[in-house]
Amino acid sequence: MSWFRPGKFNFRHIVLRRDFACFRSYRKAGLLSWREWFVSYRPPVAFFDFDVRDWRVTWDTMIALFKILAGPLYRRVFPKRR
Repeated sequence: MSWFRPGKFNFRHIVLRRDFACFRSYRKAGLLSWREWFVSYRPPVAFFDFDVRDWRVTWDTMIALFKILAGPLYRRVFPKRR
């Protein structure tokens, strides 16, 4: 987040769009457990695509995350017509 100022080398850089998009496939392949996922978000972290001072980038990220998270739920309720 913006108010967090990580050291020069002591942080993990996270891209939320990529993390959320690949989470399901990593879980299915057995490459990532829930615990490992939560541990990966422990501080110190820096987010590339989320900044409370730059709402254009943050808004685009929030829309993409909503589509990633709500898309499967939407398709369960409204399946594609064949």
